[in-house]
Amino acid sequence: MGIINNILSGAALFSAYFIFNENISNENADAVSFLMLALSIAVLLIITFMRYYTSAVLITFNVTLGQLYKNALLLSIGGMGRNFIILLSHIAVLALICSPMLLDLYVGLGIAICLYILIMPAFSGFCIQYNIFPVMMKYMIEPFMKEHPGEGENTLRELGLIESDTEPVMSDVTD
Repeated sequence: MGIINNILSGAALFSAYFIFNENISNENADAVSFLMLALSIAVLLIITFMRYYTSAVLITFNVTLGQLYKNALLLSIGGMGRNFIILLSHIAVLALICSPMLLDLYVGLGIAICLYILIMPAFSGFCIQYNIFPVMMKYMIEPFMKEHPGEGENTLRELGLIESDTEPVMSDVTD
């Protein structure tokens, strides 16, 4: 899965780089060149958004590789607003992490690297999961529950996604 993601991202980056260097940076820019550049950047964004969903879909559902990428594509299109929130929050945190470099390049670079290593993985995982779960719930889990009533309700109760009909296992003891 990681190799496929890297190949797709590399191909999209190469196409955007090639179009920019061959057509737009030279004086050969025309409307078709700008359209091709915009299309390759849009494909790169969609691939980035698909990465948000691949691991969650793979863990949650029993799918083949083709179904995984199809579902990730559909979810990334369905959750476009949330995907841009994730992207913009990542850019904002990266800007904050890199801001010490404005004061002193060498000291700031060391601080930025330490902050990146300590903060970015946890922030990225939390932000992505927090934003993609409602999309997965809306487009995958709820339709499955409507088609198969009764299946999986115990799992959803255990996760706290639906209310339990049973009494709580523990209760507060008052004197």
